[in-house]
Amino acid sequence: MQADVMMLCTLDGHVLTDTLHPDDNEDSDGEFPVPGLFDLLMESDNGELVTIARIDDAVYQLAIVPLFTPEPNAFIVIGFLIDENFVRELSATTRDTEVSLFQKVRNSNWQMFASTLPPKVARDLSDHIHVLTMPSEQTRMITQAGQQYISMPVPFGASVSPGTALLQRSLDQQLAPYHALSRVLLGIFLLAVLMSLAAAWLMARSVVRPVKILQQGARKIAEGDFSHRVEIKQRDELGQLADTFNEMGAGLEERDRVRNLLGKVVSPEIAEELLSRQIELGGEERVVTVLFSDIRNFCSLCEKLAPGEVVALLNAWFTRAHEVIERHGGVVDKYIGDAVMALFGAPLDKPDAAGRAVGASLDLQQAVQQLNKELIADGTPELNIGIGIHTDRVLAGNMGSASRLNYTVIGDGVNLASRLEGLCKYYG
Repeated sequence: MQADVMMLCTLDGHVLTDTLHPDDNEDSDGEFPVPGLFDLLMESDNGELVTIARIDDAVYQLAIVPLFTPEPNAFIVIGFLIDENFVRELSATTRDTEVSLFQKVRNSNWQMFASTLPPKVARDLSDHIHVLTMPSEQTRMITQAGQQYISMPVPFGASVSPGTALLQRSLDQQLAPYHALSRVLLGIFLLAVLMSLAAAWLMARSVVRPVKILQQGARKIAEGDFSHRVEIKQRDELGQLADTFNEMGAGLEERDRVRNLLGKVVSPEIAEELLSRQIELGGEERVVTVLFSDIRNFCSLCEKLAPGEVVALLNAWFTRAHEVIERHGGVVDKYIGDAVMALFGAPLDKPDAAGRAVGASLDLQQAVQQLNKELIADGTPELNIGIGIHTDRVLAGNMGSASRLNYTVIGDGVNLASRLEGLCKYYG
């Protein structure tokens, strides 16, 4: 036990031994240093007492309990020193309240024995001793060393050794948050004035600048740059307009991408036909010249070449054939294995469709001769082609299913053109 003083006393209050005066303990039978305290002890219900008292100019918190052996034989007195460290800890537990402890001495004057106040401020308390006699837990404003303190006395101790704890808080510290709030409010007011001026400028800028950006974006779209996007990060009508503008640009870009992709899958004329009107199954009758061309003895040619070489050979020939057909105003309808089916007069009318088809067939023969020179130089077997041409009234339109269709022509004239091409293997 970390007690600062311990005493062993008789039942009538005489000190038998004392840790404060160890040299005087032999044959010691002195009076208890706090007169009247044992009288209060005898009046207690359980024979115990806890109080604050002064011993040898120091103040202690005393606990007096009986010693049983097994009957009460003596009293043990345990004391803990109340000093500056004690009041500092007490102040910390009361959220930094300043604590000053007073006790009445024998001449009935109040004497301060511990305080957390600065020395200069604590000395000024001598002019305000009357505060200690105020009713318990009533507050009063007093001025110490030029500072105002809210003060409240709290009595403690027994009647034979009365004491008072004076709890104080600086008025300036208590009002500091309100002063800070006043400064903040003043700053907010000044800031609001500045923001009002800035808002007027920003409002005008937030309207003019987005309009200019949209104008520039519209010019880019008109020039064909469908990938251009406008960046207007506003959550108002102009921001919504910018989002709609970007969606429009994305739609045009996707449409352009589809057009380009479709142009690679089918001829540009067919792509335009598909994109220019609502896509429906069915078609219309029209006079069309159909051209078929395939490679003679293609199966035996495949047996001599690897699959990759066959694909490369077909792509080389189809590239030249496509160029020739488009140059004469025809469109490639489809590739059927090693064969090419081309249309003249569909989907766009061509008054001289038959003549264009004949001209294309002559150039196809020249193209295959030119390709054969390159193939022979590479050690690849040369190609021979057959061509069949027929002009007839056929049905041209979208054929297939609702989910997958193809623009083509059907009719007996198409079959006849295919059969004419097949006769080339017999008649050259």
